[in-house]
Amino acid sequence: MNETARSVATLELQSLFTNSRGTITLALDSSDIDHSLAAGEALFAVTDSADVGSATQQMLTLVVLPQSLGNYTVTLAGSDETGRRANVIVWNFEVLRRDTAIPAYGPHGLDCDHGTRVDTIPFDHSYECNCHGTVFTGDNCEDEDQPQLVLETNYEQFVPAGDTASALTFYNRTKWGWDTTYQLAPFNLTRAYTVFISGGTPSQREHNITYTLDWGSNIAPRGFYVDGSTGEALIRIPRDRLNLTARLMVGAAGLRSAVAANLTFTLLPTDVDADSDAVGPGGQDCANDGVRTDTYDGESEFDGHFTCTCASAWTGPNCENNLAAASAAGTASSLTTAYAVVGALVAVILVAIAVARYQVIHADAPVTVASLRFKAMSSLYETFLFLY
Repeated sequence: MNETARSVATLELQSLFTNSRGTITLALDSSDIDHSLAAGEALFAVTDSADVGSATQQMLTLVVLPQSLGNYTVTLAGSDETGRRANVIVWNFEVLRRDTAIPAYGPHGLDCDHGTRVDTIPFDHSYECNCHGTVFTGDNCEDEDQPQLVLETNYEQFVPAGDTASALTFYNRTKWGWDTTYQLAPFNLTRAYTVFISGGTPSQREHNITYTLDWGSNIAPRGFYVDGSTGEALIRIPRDRLNLTARLMVGAAGLRSAVAANLTFTLLPTDVDADSDAVGPGGQDCANDGVRTDTYDGESEFDGHFTCTCASAWTGPNCENNLAAASAAGTASSLTTAYAVVGALVAVILVAIAVARYQVIHADAPVTVASLRFKAMSSLYETFLFLY
């Protein structure tokens, strides 16, 4: 639209106006123009007449300058001196905007930040950005051509003095439990530098760095804090089933950042969470206010099983047994056993006393040790009878 278009044709006027005499006059069909193009938007560049007798061919150029979108038809007609009329050219065309006229047709649906728009295939709803002659790179010429920051190759997370490895989390973890706070260990990156040429010799320049989390095109979730100076992070996992990826970036002013670690965040309820489908011993939940308990190592807390920690009054794998009831049953059993032992002891004593009486009754001797023993056992016998 708003661009000049041309159609060139070589015509044999004699074949169109057989047996005609004199001059043939050419003109645009005004009625057709009224229906398609406004006045002045179409014209033809040719001598407005041609003598049939002196020329058999005529080179015609039809020019249009449309200012509106749509489908159009332009007709160039000729007539001779007798009034006979014939269509010389009938041109059908569609008027469209060029791809480069629409910013949203650029890479990733965006315009070129810098550089120029370049359309390789007309009217395919896309164009490219040419960054040549600028200091920018990227599909949309959006990135300033900055030196690349290079990281020392042998770096990893470490456990600071005063901490323990069990209290920290590392970036190779993939599963993260809802409502859980994780402290991620810092990095021991010792050096970040750029390479430049000085006097024809490659040299290195070190830089002060900053750590950040890059979530790409995703919106950064809440609860993720990174210490820019160490790469240490404190993360509070939200209650939402999400699969996220992020990159821990190391950057410096005026430089392209480098990737220190790639992270995967699969957010899940742990086995002890009320919204988990995990089960306890025997496929059952904890009873009687028992508390779900699990091991936390990055995998065990998501394996679908947990154990039960019981309240003080309960016991058993699922806290199903009442300790008071079990104690009462044990006490009753102990009393029954005690009564049986006392009964047996009494029986033995009774037998001994009976034997002693018999011996005393049938003895003719005066008071002896045996008679004294008899009296003592008789007294004991009376006591047992009273108690029993």
